[in-house]
Amino acid sequence: ILQFDRNLNLTNEEILGYNYRAELSAACQDLENLREKLELSLQASLEFVYGRDAHAHNDINQALNHYQHSLEIWQTDNNLIRQGITLFYMGLCYDYLAEITENRKYIQNIDNIENDNNADNLWEETKKYFQQCIEVFNQAHRQDLVSKFINYLGKTLEKLLAWDELETLALKSIELQKNYDNNPVRLAEAYGFLANIALTRCQWQEGKTNAQIALDIVKNIEEKSQQLLYLLLLAKANYTLNEPQIAINYLETAQNIGVGDKPQIYINILNILHDIYFEQKQYLPAFTTKLNRFSIEQQYGLRAFVGAGWIKSQRQAKSALNQSKTQADIAPEIAASGRLLDINNIIERIGRNDYKLIVIYGDSGVGKSSLINGGLLPKLPQKPIGGADILPVHIRVYSNWIEELGQTLSTAITTIRKIPPENLPNNLKNCKSIPAILQELKNSENYNLRPVLILDQFEEFFFVYPYPQKRQEFFDFLAECLNILNVKVILSLRKDYIHFLLLANNLPTMKIIGNDILSKNILYPLENFAISDAEKIIQNLTENSQVYLEPNLIKKLVEDLAGEYQQIRPIELQIVGAQMHTDKITTLAQYEKIGKKSELVKRYLQEIISDCGAENQKTATLLLYLFTDEKGTRPLKTRRELEQDLQNLTGNTIDNNQTINSQLDLVLQIFINSGLVLLVPEKPENRYQLVHDYLAELIRQQQESTFKNLLTELEQEKEQRKLGEIKFKKFLKNTFIVSI
Repeated sequence: ILQFDRNLNLTNEEILGYNYRAELSAACQDLENLREKLELSLQASLEFVYGRDAHAHNDINQALNHYQHSLEIWQTDNNLIRQGITLFYMGLCYDYLAEITENRKYIQNIDNIENDNNADNLWEETKKYFQQCIEVFNQAHRQDLVSKFINYLGKTLEKLLAWDELETLALKSIELQKNYDNNPVRLAEAYGFLANIALTRCQWQEGKTNAQIALDIVKNIEEKSQQLLYLLLLAKANYTLNEPQIAINYLETAQNIGVGDKPQIYINILNILHDIYFEQKQYLPAFTTKLNRFSIEQQYGLRAFVGAGWIKSQRQAKSALNQSKTQADIAPEIAASGRLLDINNIIERIGRNDYKLIVIYGDSGVGKSSLINGGLLPKLPQKPIGGADILPVHIRVYSNWIEELGQTLSTAITTIRKIPPENLPNNLKNCKSIPAILQELKNSENYNLRPVLILDQFEEFFFVYPYPQKRQEFFDFLAECLNILNVKVILSLRKDYIHFLLLANNLPTMKIIGNDILSKNILYPLENFAISDAEKIIQNLTENSQVYLEPNLIKKLVEDLAGEYQQIRPIELQIVGAQMHTDKITTLAQYEKIGKKSELVKRYLQEIISDCGAENQKTATLLLYLFTDEKGTRPLKTRRELEQDLQNLTGNTIDNNQTINSQLDLVLQIFINSGLVLLVPEKPENRYQLVHDYLAELIRQQQESTFKNLLTELEQEKEQRKLGEIKFKKFLKNTFIVSI
């Protein structure tokens, strides 16, 4: 293990080979048959290997038992080095348990003494084993090993807020790193400790200086995520020193680096960036950052529901015993529901020669994009089909579909063939026309690739290209694609737009699909969740996100969501679940006290209105109501119509149009980003619409009193303005008379 330097967390498979379990089992069985006993040192090593195996599978109790047996033998043998390493891994076990407890507190929005004590007790156990590890290495006079392991103890002291102890350790670590290790990551960590200590003591300038030193040390290393913590510390220091824009710059730099293998730090960065944006009245960037945080939390199992946003593939941070690259996996919402069956059915179609085109369709909000992003895209590359590697090519922007598709195809080929950017051939550089794209699709067979073109939210194509000629160009291309042997095409669009596909039916090249683009062999319907599927989804999310919801609460929630149609809209499940997270609802009693489903949806809507900023909340409330009508439906409206309606309601004159315009643009964009409102691109003007009919009815029912109060308030403001105008006219008249 010590040979791997920083990669102390490599798995047994990576060190011993992927068949090591079978080999060890066979060897142990042979020894047992021969009635041979292992010598103690081999027995200790075997216990250690078994411990790491259990540890890698998060079976912590089993891991600790094996480590303890190993440690006892090494203590008898007086092997200090192996004692130290075993103690270190025992510390990692408690570190994992402490992190799990902290995560549970974060996920459930819990803030109580009992939970804090549980975490602190586990951190104390972590500290004990890491300290013993360092003491043993000191006894062995191995300062080089102390330098490798000392920062693990430092991170634990940070968790325990033991600042004085941490300061002594940090100074010692800096000395050790410079004399023995010369490792930039560990040296930067030590300066990071000092920066954090200074900030907790309100020594802002000193904290800023140490954070800058740490950042400078790691700024040139390949793993850019090592910069995240120090950018965060610099942002905190500058914000406190009344330099909010500099703080924003540091946080935006960190945001652009990406999550890497540090989801908790990254989430903290997004949290603070959101708060500063909002304080600076930059409401749209604040809201975008908030959505990004929700998405990251969902991907890493720290949030069960994302609201009206898309479900994305599940990811796992590097575990205590796995430093391999983070991998995407199917989102638990997809895996837990009937959607996993849908994914397998679609993949089966991709593997069959008699399915060339797949049209996934369903109502808005049924989960088409989530199925693709959270299930199909992570699943497709995992297993070759027909001996060929799958090459997913996914687009959802159609303003220049040819260039977008060509660029995405080129990137996908470059990635799967591992072509360095500097060696990119001209044919991939210039993949910007229909002939060039078709040629690359044909060439893919030479590299044993099966391209799957996935065109998501394809109804937007018809908004961008309302005229038959431009649409015909695409359908000619589609027909050519379907006549390339190894190419498959997936279109995903709303149910009410599938008739637009009929334009392709009469093309001669569409004989390959029988000139029947709407046949059952092509269409793949996506429906709402059944009650049993919804229960499985919630139960699975409870397990994955460590949130315990009472069984009675799950049952009641599903009943309320199902309604008279006995189906659950995926978007409504996400919205209600997200608000339950915000309101810390985990029991049936809490759910019933708050007012059940309808009240949660109302609170969810109100939170989005609040995200628009205090000065824009009236406009946001009015606009939300304007997206409904007296029948409780959701009319399509142009921006000009919305602007005119707002002017009529508020009584603002032409002079105030600029204010209305800026507020309207901001609120519209936040509503669109939140998933509440659909942008429907059309000629000559785009139109906007609430995402679901059920929202229109709820808004009419729940917001009507608020809307009437606002109208009363606006009428009073109008009267005040009229009185003001009358007084001003009298003043001008009197002034004119006096002048004469």
